[in-house]
Amino acid sequence: MNLRYKIVKYIFNISIIFLFLFQPEISKGQSYIPLVDSNKLWYVYESGMAPSYKKTTIFKFMGDSTWDGKKYMKVYMTTDSSLVKWDVHGLIREDSTHKVFYKSPDKEQEELMYDFNAKIGDSLFIPPNFVDDPILVCSIDTVELGGVKRKRYKLARQFCSDQPQDLWIEGIGSLLGILNSNRVGAIGVYISLLCFYENAELIYTNPKFDSCYYISTGIFNHSVEKITIDIIPNPVSNVSFITINPVISLDMKLEIYDIHGRLRMVKTFDSSGKCIIRQAELYNGIYFYRVIINKNMIKYGKIMVL
Repeated sequence: MNLRYKIVKYIFNISIIFLFLFQPEISKGQSYIPLVDSNKLWYVYESGMAPSYKKTTIFKFMGDSTWDGKKYMKVYMTTDSSLVKWDVHGLIREDSTHKVFYKSPDKEQEELMYDFNAKIGDSLFIPPNFVDDPILVCSIDTVELGGVKRKRYKLARQFCSDQPQDLWIEGIGSLLGILNSNRVGAIGVYISLLCFYENAELIYTNPKFDSCYYISTGIFNHSVEKITIDIIPNPVSNVSFITINPVISLDMKLEIYDIHGRLRMVKTFDSSGKCIIRQAELYNGIYFYRVIINKNMIKYGKIMVL
């Protein structure tokens, strides 16, 4: 009986030592890495709006704000590679269930951007979901970045395949860009996360690029930022007027595509920069539009027909 007691006690002590030695590492691997933090920088790439158009936008979260009784951090953005001039671009917060909400400057309500508590098989409605379909959580695995193991979520719309349409990484966000979760780029437009920094350390680099910063040069590319497109009303219920401002050419067209990428309509802007869409010309649904000036796509977006 005494020998049996000693054996049981020995096994118990060994178990305690094992848990003591290895529990910190286990906890570290299992602990959640918050996304919303002031010590991070995201470099996001966009190209394709014109043949030589490319732009890098840098994002950071900084400073507290309160809206509708909830506490947020301010979202700042810049295209300045020296990181000197920043503009506020909305509010962001993360709750205790690991959901991240974004309040855009042009929206009246906050919208769900990430759900890091999602499980495999879950359907998530993450704006801007142009096609009104949920994104599916196809698989969840682990990737090590910056010496830390992080959950990676592979997402798709309608059905899962070997090529996920979006990837979320815990503590980093979407590989389409921090504010591009579930974003459907217009035809010919490419968006992607270039680099991610945390505590001034480079944690992630896009293997398809050899730099964290790209930007176009030239008068035309800089003027793209100043061009605005107004669609009134949107959704289209009877007749909608599309206005481009300023008018920089007489060769200006509006292309309308369905959700499958098929060209459904081409309209020509008049000399005052206006064209008309009638509800009777299209079936009810969601469409993408592209504005083409001098054979260059300079703006894109979504339009709905009721």
